[in-house]
Amino acid sequence: MASAKNLRPVLRAAHQIGRNVSRRRTPTPATPGTGSFSPTLPAALATRAPLPAYNVCSKRYASTSSDLKQTPLYDMHANAGAKLVGFAGYSMPLTYPDQSQSESHKWTRENASLFDVSHMVQHKLSGPLACRFLETITPSAISSLEKHHSTLSTLLDTNGGIVDDTVITRLGRDSFYFVTNAGCRDTDLAFLNAEMDKFLQRENAKSDQINWHILDHHSLLALQGPKAVDVLQPLVFRDPDDDQLGMKSSYPVNPTHIEPELPGRYLYNLWSFNAPPRAFDPGQKQSLRDWLPISSSTVASDAPLTPQLLTAPADTDLSTLYFGQSRWLQLSIPENCTGEGTRLSTPSLLISRTGYTGEDGFEISIPPEKGSSVALASSIAKAILCSEYARWAGLAARDSLRLEAGMCLYGHDIDTTVTPPMAALGWVVAKSRRKSPNPAFNGSETILPQLAKPSSMSRRRVGIILLEKGGAAREGAAIIGEDGTSSIGTITSGLPSPSLGGENIAMGYVKNGYHKKGTKVGVKVRGKVRAAEVRALPFVESHFYRAS
Repeated sequence: MASAKNLRPVLRAAHQIGRNVSRRRTPTPATPGTGSFSPTLPAALATRAPLPAYNVCSKRYASTSSDLKQTPLYDMHANAGAKLVGFAGYSMPLTYPDQSQSESHKWTRENASLFDVSHMVQHKLSGPLACRFLETITPSAISSLEKHHSTLSTLLDTNGGIVDDTVITRLGRDSFYFVTNAGCRDTDLAFLNAEMDKFLQRENAKSDQINWHILDHHSLLALQGPKAVDVLQPLVFRDPDDDQLGMKSSYPVNPTHIEPELPGRYLYNLWSFNAPPRAFDPGQKQSLRDWLPISSSTVASDAPLTPQLLTAPADTDLSTLYFGQSRWLQLSIPENCTGEGTRLSTPSLLISRTGYTGEDGFEISIPPEKGSSVALASSIAKAILCSEYARWAGLAARDSLRLEAGMCLYGHDIDTTVTPPMAALGWVVAKSRRKSPNPAFNGSETILPQLAKPSSMSRRRVGIILLEKGGAAREGAAIIGEDGTSSIGTITSGLPSPSLGGENIAMGYVKNGYHKKGTKVGVKVRGKVRAAEVRALPFVESHFYRAS
C-alpha cells in the first residue's frame, strides 16, 4: 500500500499530467447493432469556423467528476482500487494500491505492466487523395511508405508548429490508420477538418475523394516491459490441428452493421464492418530507420479498419515480430487463471510491438462488440493479468517512464509554438522531402531552413539533470545561464527518476548555443538556483526488440 508520503510526488505529477487535457465532449454515440446514427458534431466541425489556437489541449481539465467519460475498463480500475483522476475528459487510473508510483515504474522496467490507453483517438483515412493530404499536413514521405508500415510523425500548422504527434500506418494503397492524443481531440478534429477543406478546394476535388473515420469505440491496451512477450505469447491462438483456417470468434462482434458516413466524409462512431475474409500476410522483417515502421497483415485498401477472420495460418510466433511491426492475431482467452475449462477466442486484433515507455511491449487494439465493448476488452485484460509478471499501471508511472525514455508529452514538451527541429524531432522530416518537397508540407518554408542551418533556431529541446539534491525541477522552472542570473530557457517536464535512484531529470528548451551535451546550467527550484547539466536523451537506454 502506498503511503501518504509516497503519494505526494504522485499527486504533484497528477497535477502536471492533468494539464494536458481538453474540454472535449464526444458526439452522441450510435446504438450498436441498430443502424441508428444521430451524432452531435463538435461546434468547430459543425460551423467550420476559423480554427482556435491548437495548443488549447494543454489546458488543465476543470470539470467535475460527473462530467468525465469512462473507458470500457473503468469498472476494472475502480474494483482494483485505482486512484482515478480526470485526464483528457476521462476518469483514468493514476496509481494502484498495491504499488507506489516508483514501484510501478520499476516493475515495468523489470517485468510487464498493463496500461489502459483506450482514451486515445484512433482514425482511419482512405480515398484517392488520402496520401497527398497526409503529405500536406505532415513532413513524412507517406507516398513512399510501404504497405503495412508506419512512421512517427507530426501534424503541422501552416507556420510549422506542432499541432500533435501521431503514428501513421499504411494499411493499403489508399488506406491509412493513425492515432492522436486524447487531450487534443477537439483541436485535432478542428485542424483536420479545416485542412481537409482547404486541400480539397485547392485540388478542386469532391469530398468523397477522402473518407475520414473516427474509431470512437475501439479500446486500446498497452502491455509494456521486458516480460511482455512472456505474458502475451501463451495467449496467442495457435491451432496445431488446423493448418488452413484460423478459429472463429467466440465473442458477439457484429460483422454486418455499418454506420453511415456523415455528409462530406466524417464517421464518428465506427462499430464494425462487413469486410470479407482476407488472406493473412505474415509480418516481414524490415530494416529499422528513424522511428521503426510497423508491419501489419493484409487489409484491403477499400476496407475500413476491422477485425477479420483469418483465412490462412498466421505467423503467431512473437519472436519474429519486431519493434515497430504489427500483425492481425487472435487470442485464446482462458475461462479463469488456472487455465482450466473453456478457452474463448477473440476476433482478429491488431497487435503492434511498440509503446511509450522505452521498453519492449505491445499495443492491442480491441474492436467493440455488438451491444458493448466491455466484455471483450475486460476479458483480454483479465487474461493478461493472470500472469505473475503482469500488473496494472497508471498515468503516474507512464509519465515517468516516457520522460526517462526522452519522449514528448503534447502540451508540455511540444505544442504549436515549436517546430520539429526545435523539439529535437527533425528526424521526422523525411530526407526525400527536404529538397523541393512535392507537395510542400505545412510550414516547410520555416522547417527546411532550420534543418539546413540549426543555428537559426531560437531555442532547442534538451535533457537536463540536476547535480544537487533537492526538489525536482517542475514544468515552468527557469533554466539559468552560467552567470547564475540570466534566464536561458524553461523546464517543460521534470521529476525524480526511479531508474536512476531518484536523480532529478527534466526536459526543457534553452537558447541556441546552450544545447550541447555537458553544458553547465542552473535551474531555479523553489527560489534557489541549483546546478544542472545538459544531457543527451534518452536518460535511460531503450530496450526495443529489434531484428538482429
